[in-house]
Parts: sequence; structure tokens; C-alpha cells
Amino acid sequence: MANCGEKISNTCPDKTEAVCVYYDGERSEKSSIVGNCAITVEAVIEDIYDLYDVTIADIDTSELGFDYIEYRDKKVKTVLLQFEEELGNLNDRVKYLEDTINTLLP
Repeated sequence: MANCGEKISNTCPDKTEAVCVYYDGERSEKSSIVGNCAITVEAVIEDIYDLYDVTIADIDTSELGFDYIEYRDKKVKTVLLQFEEELGNLNDRVKYLEDTINTLLP
């Protein structure tokens, strides 16, 4: 492990493969690991990476266009805040139009 820094995990005298270390902690409901068999750290880490990849793909905003909203950036939080802002603006406009129509009607 060249250039891994002086992390605690890199200062152990002996190397232990993740496939040889058992995990007895909690698992997410989204975990693909099922059953109560002996679960290794290797399986848990692979499961976490799979969940991470799915999560990143699910929150990807790179395909959003600029047709209706000009995004400040395409981070999920920013996109959601701009959606909320735009919905508020549209709601205000609809209310204004409704009020205007109501004043014109007998």
C-alpha cells in the first residue's frame, strides 16, 4: 500500500484480508445481504459500494436542461431549492391571475 499515509489501518503489523473478518453489526434495509449467515467485512464493503453507486446514479442531475429553470449549479440541494423557489413563484402568479379574474367577473 504505497502512499496510503499514516492511517491507523496502515500501521497494523499483520495484514488481515476482509474476507477473513466477520461483521456482526446492523445492516441497512436496502442491503442486498440477506439471511443471518456469517457475513464478512468484504461482503459489507461491496454492498456499501453497490448502494453508493445506486444512490449516486439516482441523484444524478447532469441531464437536467435549462429550458425552464436556469440552475445556479446542478447539485441536488440547489436543484431542489430552485424547484421550491420556482413553484412558489408560479403559485404567486396563479393566485394573482385568479384574483384578477375574480375582480373582472360579475
